[in-house]
Amino acid sequence: MSVLNVTLKDNEYKIYIGKDSILNLRDYLKGKSRYFIIADHNAFINHGKQFLKDMNNPPEDMIFVSGEKDKTLQKAETILSRMVQAKMTRSDYVVSLGGGVCGDIAGFCSSVYMRGIKYFQIPTTLLSQVDSSVGGKCGVNLKEGKNLIGTFHQPSGVFIDRSLLDTLPEREMKCGKAEVIKTALIKDSSLVEKIDSGHDITSIEFIESCIDIKRKVVENDQFDYGERMLLNFGHTLGHAIEAISGYGKLSHGEAISIGMAVITKLSEKYHYSESGTYDHLIRILKMHGLPYEYKEDMNKLFNYISNDKKNMNNKMNIVFLKKPGQAYIHSTSLVNLYNMLGSL
Repeated sequence: MSVLNVTLKDNEYKIYIGKDSILNLRDYLKGKSRYFIIADHNAFINHGKQFLKDMNNPPEDMIFVSGEKDKTLQKAETILSRMVQAKMTRSDYVVSLGGGVCGDIAGFCSSVYMRGIKYFQIPTTLLSQVDSSVGGKCGVNLKEGKNLIGTFHQPSGVFIDRSLLDTLPEREMKCGKAEVIKTALIKDSSLVEKIDSGHDITSIEFIESCIDIKRKVVENDQFDYGERMLLNFGHTLGHAIEAISGYGKLSHGEAISIGMAVITKLSEKYHYSESGTYDHLIRILKMHGLPYEYKEDMNKLFNYISNDKKNMNNKMNIVFLKKPGQAYIHSTSLVNLYNMLGSL
């Protein structure tokens, strides 16, 4: 088993990577801690019994979330009320068992309940293992936009077990592949070369490489003021595409895949990316069966983007690839972005 340390100015926690890593959490909680479980229903059916096996202290309560439709203030209020009814205190714990939505809302509720309660992440999707479970970004959606209500609240520990992915449908695995590809494209040309060579990008080695990249980025920029923005490659457009399409029609990973393709087509057209970068990206996306075309109204896309939380004084920080494996942040006005999108 590998253990990575996330060391921040005022916090430190460990990421355990390996088969049966969740047993470390079970042993920690057993017999001495009160805890509340927030779980994806399918993840709990497939893995909950393993986690609770031989526990002499069952959870104080448990609540299920199911996809983006539950990532709302209304669902958060329900969870928080149940935590009050379970008499949870600031010395107790929340355990998230599920994918990115589950981890986001569990972290959000943990951050605001009694002004902060500790929580642990057991990510059960490829996307959440390589990305959302690490770094402490938590939040819920509004109808006006994705993750517009949120906090930074670091977990007390993250437990990564590749075998938890064995029950995922192929579409969920593809969703995570988009985040793996994103991570390689922004920071690691050697990973890009491995992708080009046909390596299994869902392997534990790839997962650990992506986690290590994100860990280092978060340590350097916990609150998303600088380098951490690179992790948003494809996300500004992707979040808009996901919302415009209607949550659930496109998975998060599918929307991010399209977002990466559209923004790279744009950046190469305006010479922000080296020639051939877009074609290279499309080859990779095709290799993994990910979508890359957006045929809807660009005005709708722009109107949604203008409400994005990254809009500051009518300027946006957009992530471009200089080339695969190397990304940078480009600041542009909303007017310029509108004109660029309109040219596609």
